[in-house]
Amino acid sequence: MRSTVIDRRALLWGAALGFGLSPTPRLARAGTGLLVSTARLPDRRFAVVGIEPDGTVRFVTPLPDRGHEPVIAASRGEVVVMARRPGRFLLVVDLADGSIRRHLAAPDGRHFYGHAVFDTLQRLIYTTENDYGGGRGVIGVWDAADGYTRVGEIEAHGIGPHDLALGPDGRTLMIANGGLLTHPDSGRAKLNLSTMEPALSAVDAKTGALLRRLALPRELHQLSIRHLAIGPDGTTGFGMQYEGPAGDAVPLAGTWAPDGTVSLLNQEPMAPADTRNYVGDLAIDATGRYLAASFPRGGRVGVWDLADRRLIGLVAAPDACGLGNEPGTDHLWISDGAGAIGPLVLTPPLKRATISPIAGLAFDNHFARL
Repeated sequence: MRSTVIDRRALLWGAALGFGLSPTPRLARAGTGLLVSTARLPDRRFAVVGIEPDGTVRFVTPLPDRGHEPVIAASRGEVVVMARRPGRFLLVVDLADGSIRRHLAAPDGRHFYGHAVFDTLQRLIYTTENDYGGGRGVIGVWDAADGYTRVGEIEAHGIGPHDLALGPDGRTLMIANGGLLTHPDSGRAKLNLSTMEPALSAVDAKTGALLRRLALPRELHQLSIRHLAIGPDGTTGFGMQYEGPAGDAVPLAGTWAPDGTVSLLNQEPMAPADTRNYVGDLAIDATGRYLAASFPRGGRVGVWDLADRRLIGLVAAPDACGLGNEPGTDHLWISDGAGAIGPLVLTPPLKRATISPIAGLAFDNHFARL
């Protein structure tokens, strides 16, 4: 068994060197603040990569196609990566050496939207999916402890579920239903722009029952709710992508408090040119005070102080999409398409501090960290 593991690592390192990257052999551990992201490699293929806090590449694992969000189960020593819409692959990757533990696929008639979340025991994983024959969103349920066996699915209570998150109670699934009808026969085309109905659904993960639902006003029906972040008090931050005219000034981020209060965050003095009306990712810091939204098409990241719902600043971040927080601090992290990743310093004026860019590597939409 030992020789098999060594050979497997050697293959991964050899593949990475062929892609122009340089993983550093070390005693592999599944901790130490590892950063995990989907990425585009120098040869234009796609991978999931593990980056040490000092910028060292731990592993580079090629993907069958473009991935989306990596979802870490630290207790299991693995990360799950799914295809972005309308892909169907699901890979389970070892956090220590990047080897592939399992290569699965969405059931017939389903494809992934690229996001997932584990339950509190990191046994069940929930995946956002499209039942494209039925024109409805579903949440797939997989048992990681039983080889990621598919054990069921529950209603997303909306069309086009993209992101989802688990509430602090460990039972409520918050689901961002983008409202966009799609079908793999039409690629990534959006088929219902005039009638789309975005909504946030709070669903009981055990029973599938709809607990509450937030729909946007009719005049904002083309604001597709796409990304979520949960604060320590249970506040749900949500980020949106506008499918209407490019010059419209529309809110792109909001919060939904546990008591039902909804706030659409003021974006002044941002202009549509700063945001291109497109949020790529969202994060709330570990203290619950700050919410950040990335605007990769505008090359900016904006940060709000949730105490007074005030935009405290924008920072230039070309081709930056991925956001995350640092446990126990108010630090937020950013990744970008130039291979840079690092913290955002929130003391005005906002500043980025980045690990040295990794030549030829382009971080994709989302990353996760231990």
